[in-house]
Amino acid sequence: MALLAGRLFDEGDAGFSKNSSNMILVKLHGRERLIRGMKSTIKAISTGILATMLHPRVLKLFYRGPLTILMYHGVIDSPMIMPDPCMIDINVFRSQLRYLKKHFEVVSLTRAVELMEHDAITEPTAVITFDDGYQNNYDLAYPVLCEERLPATIFLSTLFTDTDISIWTGVLQNAFTLTPKMHLEWRGQRFDLSTLEEKKKSLSAVRSSLKDGPHQSLMDEVENIVTELSEGDPISLDAESPYRMLNSASIEKLAKSDLIELGGHTHSHCILSRLPSSTQEVEIRKSLELVESFTGQPCRLFAYPNGKKCDYDEESLSILRENGVKAALTTESGCYAPGTPMLELMRIGVDAEASMSSFKLSLFDIQGRIKGLFANKA
Repeated sequence: MALLAGRLFDEGDAGFSKNSSNMILVKLHGRERLIRGMKSTIKAISTGILATMLHPRVLKLFYRGPLTILMYHGVIDSPMIMPDPCMIDINVFRSQLRYLKKHFEVVSLTRAVELMEHDAITEPTAVITFDDGYQNNYDLAYPVLCEERLPATIFLSTLFTDTDISIWTGVLQNAFTLTPKMHLEWRGQRFDLSTLEEKKKSLSAVRSSLKDGPHQSLMDEVENIVTELSEGDPISLDAESPYRMLNSASIEKLAKSDLIELGGHTHSHCILSRLPSSTQEVEIRKSLELVESFTGQPCRLFAYPNGKKCDYDEESLSILRENGVKAALTTESGCYAPGTPMLELMRIGVDAEASMSSFKLSLFDIQGRIKGLFANKA
């Protein structure tokens, strides 16, 4: 931006001053915000119109499933200081489940696997999943699932059970939310923390960069960042934090429910492809074994942390097969189609900040199909 201002005027030009430059920058920033706002408004309006025009019966004609696997993370019952797209309001969650119940056959993941293996899905079918294993899955999501009598699968990162620690993404979000600092110096960059909006942007950038490194390096850097943001004082999760992980008492109750099944999500929520084979095996096996200790049954379901194609490898797939896993879920976006490998099933991620119209369209992967259409023409 400063470079752009420098191109517009040279500091040696008559009438140019630093105040002039600052005014230009303010106007340009304002214009950018206006353009972003207009794009967001246009997207929301067009999505709403499309969802309204396309009645569920019409949407089903576009359904290329035959299965939609939804991915949630957490449910909240009060607004967060800094909203997290992974933490959905309980009333929105309830509305989404009611829509699902009305227009889809909602089945457990185990049942869906059986149907897929026998090519026996004949109508729009959905599966509800939760990644990570937050305490709010039991406290808030489970009662709503019971109200609607809908099954779900919860994937547990087992290291965090009965502890006050959480997955690094939540720890980082908590630290960015609570820090009194106005900026963060990291990897030679200066990240603005002066406003809530700037904190969100800085958090997103830092989080994306961290995912590129080895797991232990990632954890060390997170610890250093949190220490810096807290100015030396520990930033801990309070009892009501949405990032607090499930305790064993809650897991045992969930395991006894006829609506809930549990799956593995590695032990420490590590990105598998960043690990050597021996460590991958420890992470996967330990997760599966601890889930089995809660359920009394072999764990046959798994979800990859982060879950993109680059986040697991052939070694990961081999270890899962050797340990009897029948279905493993990615975070690649899309509906299931016949021929998809059972250890690389795609899902539709539910964005807590998306409108109900967007949610409806996502169930039928309309937006994904439109993107694919334009991509093929490019």
